[in-house]
Amino acid sequence: MTCLWKSPRRILGGSIASPGEFKFMVLIHNIPQDKTWCGGALVSREHVLTAAHCIISWQLSDFKIKLGEHNLKEPETPDSESFRITSWVKHESFNSGTYENDVVVLTLDREVNLDSHKWPICIHDDEQENLENVLGITVGWGSETSSSIITTIIIIKGYPPFLADGKSSAVLHKVDIPIISNKECSERFKKAGFPTVAAHVQGTSVQFCAGIKEGGKDTCNGDSGGPMVRQKGDTYELIGITSAGIGCGRPNQAGIYTRVSFFAPWIKEHLTSS
Repeated sequence: MTCLWKSPRRILGGSIASPGEFKFMVLIHNIPQDKTWCGGALVSREHVLTAAHCIISWQLSDFKIKLGEHNLKEPETPDSESFRITSWVKHESFNSGTYENDVVVLTLDREVNLDSHKWPICIHDDEQENLENVLGITVGWGSETSSSIITTIIIIKGYPPFLADGKSSAVLHKVDIPIISNKECSERFKKAGFPTVAAHVQGTSVQFCAGIKEGGKDTCNGDSGGPMVRQKGDTYELIGITSAGIGCGRPNQAGIYTRVSFFAPWIKEHLTSS
């Protein structure tokens, strides 16, 4: 099995994704809440990578994993398929205060039949590469408007998504967001009046930030756990997991993402051990 494929053209800025454009995209449905809960990325025939905070306080049986989805208002198509989770491995150092190490590997109840709408994505594993100024692509069904719910530290973009002021999108969207240095990210949060967040992102090596100064482009409530990817030649590569931030798309702020390359050895270990 390979995780490479010819990728279609994309449009700069927020827009509707084409059916089958992001074959690795996973929808995590919360059964008790009957809600689109988080996003995720297919990284092997039977494994999904998402944010650890998405599954806190829930049981394996509380979730349904959907692949091949595009427009959630339309009836399921032959391209869509649902799975259950048989086990998960949350990173042992996950910090529920700072959301460092916000990563979990989910094992599906059976292998995915790979086709033109369902295919794994490659994991970025070069920890030494500086991703600053890389144009990341985020994908999700999250809220299309900013939430006004503020906590004393950070607001988690997709946990739970139904707390957002705006409605979740029924159609899969994509948006291009430039990655910025943690230093610049820290300065933005400091100027915005969030010194605790500023101090945290300045010192972390397991997370990175992405966002434009003008605001308006960002992941939002319901997008948590979803992939940030980059286009590399004719392929996509998973570089981040949507994790945290203050609101959504606010000027002079940024979203916070789990740095996949830092966890690549841990991820690969649990893909083979299960």
